[in-house]
Amino acid sequence: MDKEGVLKRIKDALAGVNQILVCSHVDPDADTIGSMIATSLMLKDLGLEVDMFCQDAVPHTYDFLPHIKEIKRSIPENIAYDLIITVDAGDEKRVFQGREIFKLNGFA
Repeated sequence: MDKEGVLKRIKDALAGVNQILVCSHVDPDADTIGSMIATSLMLKDLGLEVDMFCQDAVPHTYDFLPHIKEIKRSIPENIAYDLIITVDAGDEKRVFQGREIFKLNGFA
């Protein structure tokens, strides 16, 4: 399947979703930062509203990456996300350490 076919399948699967939060794991490394930025850019290309979140500060080593300054360290409370996507994390504890993210956004 070509790139356009893959993007169409993803877009169809995301029907009804408008606001997405893409999250990396704690203590971010190149894999999780790159995955988060790439995923966010793909979703934005599909016309979706996307925020990126990482609980820990992104090391300055990655300051050269495009869109690196768009990564948030806190989750906006005034936004109701339709979908939360985690990248490069084995379980939610690796992403949301000590946070009530699911209750905050109605996913309890």
